[in-house]
Amino acid sequence: MAKTEPFDKHLKEYEKWFEDNHYAFLSELEAVRKLLPLKGKGVEIGVGSGVFAAPLGIKEGCDPSKAMRGKAIARGIKAIDCIAEKLPYEDESFDYALMVTTICFVDDPGKAISEINRILKPRGELIIGFVDRDSQVGKQYLKEKDKSLFYKDASFFSTKEIHEMLKKNDFIIGKTVQTVFGTLSGIKEVQQAKNGQGKSSFIVTRAIKKVKQPLRFAMAVDSTDNFDIKQFCFAWRFLVYEWKNNEFTFIKELINPFRDENNGDHTVKEEKGKQIINLLKENKVSVLVARNFGENIGKAARNFIPVIVFSETPDKVKTVLTKYIMWLKDELQNRPKNYRLFTIKQGILKTSVHKKSHNGNED
Repeated sequence: MAKTEPFDKHLKEYEKWFEDNHYAFLSELEAVRKLLPLKGKGVEIGVGSGVFAAPLGIKEGCDPSKAMRGKAIARGIKAIDCIAEKLPYEDESFDYALMVTTICFVDDPGKAISEINRILKPRGELIIGFVDRDSQVGKQYLKEKDKSLFYKDASFFSTKEIHEMLKKNDFIIGKTVQTVFGTLSGIKEVQQAKNGQGKSSFIVTRAIKKVKQPLRFAMAVDSTDNFDIKQFCFAWRFLVYEWKNNEFTFIKELINPFRDENNGDHTVKEEKGKQIINLLKENKVSVLVARNFGENIGKAARNFIPVIVFSETPDKVKTVLTKYIMWLKDELQNRPKNYRLFTIKQGILKTSVHKKSHNGNED
């Protein structure tokens, strides 16, 4: 059961903390604001009295404390009854979720984070704020825990433990900022949040939901099932494989319907590339393997992991890719702004880093 009794009985004392520690609260608020997405549909898990959600413009939230929900509703927030381990929201229904100090009050923190992952859209963000157990304020809270109205039954975590919890529940750790430097009583102005951790007491981390998509490979081959020497948009067909159960499984063959259309016309060639990209995306392809990409390499890299091969056959390439499959999985999950171009030559997978321009072409 969620630890709600102190919050139901002591709403006034809860609200007074934010008054008594006005600048510490404003510092925490600004740290959260720094990582909060500028747009999208958001929700606060453990919304409490809405003291964070209201100034941050979050219109929805949930909390198991009736007294807290009532105050949040008075602040204009649609607050509903629930515990973090069992959220009453549909799958992939929010762009981001906020959770401030709630993690130390739930019975099963891992389950709570897993539930938040469920309700977030692909690559949705969880902004989680908490008091680091190993910080100055964290140590003080632990020391005075038995005397505290609110933290008596709380479980505190270090930043490392929170990050590990996020990773175990399919989140990628994004940016982390920190604030509340020194004691709470010593803060007499709003502090600017600084990057990193370890020097302050209040930590905010942005975590991104991993995209759970199949690792599918489209191999651009000719009519003899060897890699086509032409650019990928002129390939005869694409053999689609999926990596599952630790092996390559053949899914389907996609005949390239655009391969013979005005090969020399630049405008037609560019449009052809877009159409082929759409075709492969519809078939959930994530890795494109070809002898040649041409000027469409930048556009391909925005949608796929590009792999250039030389004289290898598809079977030999699959053998090489098997050795480096975790490397490709990592690339698929993180999709950095500066994409990596993979090449396979003489049985070895290598990479080089390339920048993407605004129009998607390689810089």
